[in-house]
Amino acid sequence: MSGTPIGPWRSARRRLARAISASTGSSRPARASHADTVHPGYGFLSENWRFAEACQRAGLTFVGPSPDAIRRMGDETEARRLMAAAGVPVVPGSHETTAHAVEAERVACEIGYPVMLKAAAGGGGIGMARVDKAGELPTAFAMATRRAQAAFGRPDVYVERYLERPRHVEIQVFGDGAGTVVHLHERDCSIQRRHQKLVEESPAPNLAPTIKDGLARAAVAGARAIDYVNAGTMESSWTRRAASTSSR
Repeated sequence: MSGTPIGPWRSARRRLARAISASTGSSRPARASHADTVHPGYGFLSENWRFAEACQRAGLTFVGPSPDAIRRMGDETEARRLMAAAGVPVVPGSHETTAHAVEAERVACEIGYPVMLKAAAGGGGIGMARVDKAGELPTAFAMATRRAQAAFGRPDVYVERYLERPRHVEIQVFGDGAGTVVHLHERDCSIQRRHQKLVEESPAPNLAPTIKDGLARAAVAGARAIDYVNAGTMESSWTRRAASTSSR
């Protein structure tokens, strides 16, 4: 196994573009090393469907899910629609992006305050804004769309009910590419700082077996719905009232 340097950390966007072009048929790094498989590492490339697609076009095996699975689950609103259609519980909220504060307020009134505004192309807690009452929504909406644009290049946001002190429980899943999806049980990642995990504990403490079983079955159903291949994580925010699931 060998690695190929593709540029300094500070030029992240340029580094990403170079990495994508390096996986096409004219690539020098992959071809020069006689590689037939590309591992994207962790972060930018592992969640970029264009990079996975470029690997496929070049005849290289991408170690990860399919480009289509990455693309569909990378858009939070599409992921919500897919999981709901697969019977996976999702937190009440909008299944489409909200273009205006008035539209966001309508959804918030339907599901009840407090709500969370989230970037549709987001992740890692970036661009989220909590709204406790209607009077706060216009300012929060403007802030959330600015943050989404700055972080992800898209101002799109959606509305979701805010969960008070949820348990963050993840299920590890594996798909073999032949239709079989299994899980390797759960881990609790509720100890966080600024929406970033600090501790992962497995098995999850003080979680009833029936809840664990339900989360595991939901994770497998969600992975099957997108024909997931390779290793992945279905992340759940769990409370006694609601649960939501996404894939990482």
